[in-house]
Amino acid sequence: MVPVLFFTVQIFAAVFLHKPSVAISKLGAKPKIIVLIPAHNESIVISETIKSILPQLAALDRLVVVADNCIDDTALIAKKLGADVVERTSSSNKGKGFAVYFSVEILAMAYNKKPVRKMPKRS
Repeated sequence: MVPVLFFTVQIFAAVFLHKPSVAISKLGAKPKIIVLIPAHNESIVISETIKSILPQLAALDRLVVVADNCIDDTALIAKKLGADVVERTSSSNKGKGFAVYFSVEILAMAYNKKPVRKMPKRS
């Protein structure tokens, strides 16, 4: 659990170092906290993870699960438990790094309306 929390703090720092110019987006009012969970075929453990995080969030805070190239029920389980779910599919850009980058890009575009930076494709 500690590595997940440390990883989440790193993502928060990357996303929220500057103030977004737009407060309202497709995700709704700008939350104070967004917890990103990159997940690849995590249907066995995603329920426990979400249930442990949700009670710690305030009303406007968000829990976003990035279902990265999942072929199991990870996305469905996360949705049923109340998480916002983004499903990502890519045959060439696989792995946690790409899932995290994709998540940060979605949040940056939702609140800043512009991409953070281009990520090089895996060769």
